[in-house]
Amino acid sequence: MKQLNSFRVVVAVSMLLAACGADVTTTSQPVSTTSSSVIGTTVADTTTTGPESPTGDRSDPAEGWGRLDVDTEVFGGVVPVGGAVQDGRTVLVACSDDGTFPVWWSDADLEFERANGPEGVSCVQQVESTALGWFGGGAGQLLRSADGITWEEVDVAGSLGYEEPFQLGYADNLLVSPDGTRITVLYRRAAEAESTVATLVTTVDGETWVQNAHPSQSLFDSSSITAVIEGGDGLLAGGSSPGGEFVPTAAVFTSRDGLSWRRLTPRGNADFDDKVIND
Repeated sequence: MKQLNSFRVVVAVSMLLAACGADVTTTSQPVSTTSSSVIGTTVADTTTTGPESPTGDRSDPAEGWGRLDVDTEVFGGVVPVGGAVQDGRTVLVACSDDGTFPVWWSDADLEFERANGPEGVSCVQQVESTALGWFGGGAGQLLRSADGITWEEVDVAGSLGYEEPFQLGYADNLLVSPDGTRITVLYRRAAEAESTVATLVTTVDGETWVQNAHPSQSLFDSSSITAVIEGGDGLLAGGSSPGGEFVPTAAVFTSRDGLSWRRLTPRGNADFDDKVIND
């Protein structure tokens, strides 16, 4: 799966960028940025503190690794949390509280520039390159770009006839078919007794969206998905089901196309109680 393999590469790139960030922070105080927990049922605020000024030379990278010659000042002290690659273009995303759009792009030279996007978007936690273009998600919003440089918000709720976005729910996860031709978004909305109801909304053209697209969406009720990777029938999604901070049950699901899902892990097995699949 091209975009997922590329994603792993970019995660490695972003970790290297984070390491390089310590090299350019010489006089400023540590920067605190508020971000949301990566793709989960409950959005929890976390605080990321920028690196302290270096006190000496850094150790050499592990064998087989090298540092990239990247100007990390373009990130303004923010650490990228996700990325994707398509046709030689790399896009990195992050969460930031400085009022700027937290998406950057670069071609093969890795000279990153900040992308253009709508005002008020402070957190983009996931980005995917697909046959339908670039899609990004975070903090309940869905974004789309034709080139990874200029982004716009996608009003899925409005296209489905809702007057308010909260009626559809919170856009929580992007589920992309292995061939990149179908985009499915996992939405959640609050229900009784701190439970949540899941809704799958899908598109095969990037324009027309179908709600309640498959009955297997009920598998994600009161659940939390923290990672989606290539594997199983095509995709593997891991997290907890039921979710919740106090009584999670570790769970893994699989899908051929990101739309029709089945559960792989058992229910009622003590080995999975009080645990969460993180990655």
